[in-house]
Amino acid sequence: MPCRPDPTLFVLACSSRKQLAKQIRFLKAENQILRTTVKGRIRLTHGERSMLTRLGEELGRATTKKLISIV
Repeated sequence: MPCRPDPTLFVLACSSRKQLAKQIRFLKAENQILRTTVKGRIRLTHGERSMLTRLGEELGRATTKKLISIV
């Protein structure tokens, strides 16, 4: 069975720096909206926590803190 690439990866691979900045702004706004909608603590599974930790390590500590900081 042939492996299908993730559409998200395709979008990122074809994006310019300006487009990536726009996508990041969109995702940050979306996260802010979700934070105001969801009250209380969000419980993550071990797999979700591991994935976020791995991705955060790839970005670096300072960048990760900027992304998750509550405004």
